[in-house]
Amino acid sequence: MRGARIKGGGDSYYHCISKVIERKFALKRQEKDRLVELLVQVSTFCGVEVVTYVMMSNHFSPKGQTNYY
Repeated sequence: MRGARIKGGGDSYYHCISKVIERKFALKRQEKDRLVELLVQVSTFCGVEVVTYVMMSNHFSPKGQTNYY
């Protein structure tokens, strides 16, 4: 796993990105809403705080904070 880009005071911040296959604009409102629900569930399970995210029709990009190294 790639190391944290920014470390400070025991907290680490990670920037992730996931793109849709073949650069299609496949994510409609319903799919975006479901991805946000899953993002919340996974972040809660993993103990990662989602600081911010962007949800586009061809990719999404969350930024998370954790105190794990």
